[in-house]
Amino acid sequence: MKRITLFLSILLSLSVFSQDNRPFALLQKGAVAEYSVKIGKKPNPAFPFMTKEITEVERLDDGTTRVVTKSIMQNKKKGLLKLPKMVKKAVSEDGQFSTIRIKNDTCIIEATVESAAENVNTDGFLLKIPSTMNVGDTLECGTLSMTFKLWGRDVKYKTSYSNFRVVAEKEITTAAGTFNCYVVRGRIKTSIKGGYTSLLGASGEYLVDDECWYARGIGVVRQITKVTNKRIVKPICYELISITVPDE
Repeated sequence: MKRITLFLSILLSLSVFSQDNRPFALLQKGAVAEYSVKIGKKPNPAFPFMTKEITEVERLDDGTTRVVTKSIMQNKKKGLLKLPKMVKKAVSEDGQFSTIRIKNDTCIIEATVESAAENVNTDGFLLKIPSTMNVGDTLECGTLSMTFKLWGRDVKYKTSYSNFRVVAEKEITTAAGTFNCYVVRGRIKTSIKGGYTSLLGASGEYLVDDECWYARGIGVVRQITKVTNKRIVKPICYELISITVPDE
């Protein structure tokens, strides 16, 4: 009996250890996460919800995993805010694709591209999120450069992440459940040249304070972004309200 008990204890400890080292991302194709979107404390009048769906999970020859997520902005009540048809189509039909690469259990955020864009060329990465984090850790930041054509315009897009640190380990409860998260904060600098570009914003330079709450096996549970050099003074908050994972 003692040997059986010891064996079960070892299995349990191995199981817990394995779970504790899952990447900070959804990895199942077809998984869907829904977020509420608020500006300040009020729902975004144009798109109060956002749905993220894992559309592609590809195992690469070099041992890494490429994960593609499509994000769709939703407005379940029509007519709250008038927007150009092209913008509505881009955010609520074409959506936006983001790509991460999982290497050695580290999530490398590589690119974010609108699906309406053409001739997309990317270089670099944004942020590396290791599977093991401790409060006080500094994360490896990068710069992503992109060129593409959107609605007939040539767009140049450059984003740099800096000073991203793990500032806390906290438990958070949302409509989707209770999650243990690592809170990561940093600064984002984005430059856009080429005119109005839908989800990416208008031409210009943007400085953004960013705070993300990451949970293992899920990724972002809450994200708060605040533009600090423009008139957009109220922070935008994305919070996980439901998650559906298909049976494997």
